[in-house]
Amino acid sequence: MNDSRHATPATPPEPDSVCIPGPWRHRLISANGIHLHAVDVLPNNWEHNHPPGELPPLVLLLHGYGEHWWTWHHQLQPIAAAGFHAMAVDLRGYGNSDKPPRGYDLVTAANDMAGLVRATGHRTVIVVGHGLGGAVGWTMARMFRKGVTKLIVVGAPHPLIQRVDLLKKIFTNNRTVGPLVSAQVPRLPEWRMRQPGWIEDYLGHRASAGWTKTTDGKETVQVFGDALRIANVGYCANEYLRWLGRSRFRADGFRYSQKMKRRLSLPVVAFRGEHDPVVSLDALKECTRYTESLQVVTVPHCGFYPQLEAPQFFSGLLVHYLGAPRLAAVPLR
Repeated sequence: MNDSRHATPATPPEPDSVCIPGPWRHRLISANGIHLHAVDVLPNNWEHNHPPGELPPLVLLLHGYGEHWWTWHHQLQPIAAAGFHAMAVDLRGYGNSDKPPRGYDLVTAANDMAGLVRATGHRTVIVVGHGLGGAVGWTMARMFRKGVTKLIVVGAPHPLIQRVDLLKKIFTNNRTVGPLVSAQVPRLPEWRMRQPGWIEDYLGHRASAGWTKTTDGKETVQVFGDALRIANVGYCANEYLRWLGRSRFRADGFRYSQKMKRRLSLPVVAFRGEHDPVVSLDALKECTRYTESLQVVTVPHCGFYPQLEAPQFFSGLLVHYLGAPRLAAVPLR
């Protein structure tokens, strides 16, 4: 009897296979020289009740390693219902976004997202990022201080704190750093990511116990697993980790560290699942070294993916910390 868990289908899915139908709109947006796939929701009847070109404040949702926009699909409508323009994006190299051979560093990713914000007609943005997406958010907040009005991260310490935290985990043989270590080897991690069992194991060791066996968990395993088989996604995903691992020994990494050392003045909210094995509570608390206003919030009964593991509860928390939309509708530029 064949075990489908270990059988890799021959034909890779098309990039637009991640354009899953739902109460949202799929868009391809030109930014920073590439096309980025974005999924957005406006408040009910916004276009009917407002003149053309007026937009509510933007909340930009950035996914983590091995994921794509789908990690935020539960949050899009609640954020829009709270009066915001909710937008989840496939980072460069993921999903239906372009997959150029280069540009998988945090500075380029931040420039990609800043270009997308401008291309959609917004001047300011609230950034919400999980894991790798949180690192992009921290970088955006530092590079575009006047454009990012609030930063909300999920399982994502400040990148300079995360470097130290990852080293501690490597020396204590914490298996959650396995992808970062193995990514430094060419080709092998890309091959592993395409195997049907990989994403279930990856999520299972980071989420709360048993979540991957739930209905939502099984759906997520299927959706993410299919997307990782899209041509070149494995390479692009691991290029981000290669940059994170190697840049500290290079000039570009030194320049990045120097930029990121300056403290942020904008408000930062850091969420962490109560049972998160990836990011320690101490690592998030240490982020006070790099921001003047930090709130650390624990999400009970969750691991590394509270937005997926407890979507209704987490969506309520997220909307609460987003606050009331403070900006009037802004004209397209």
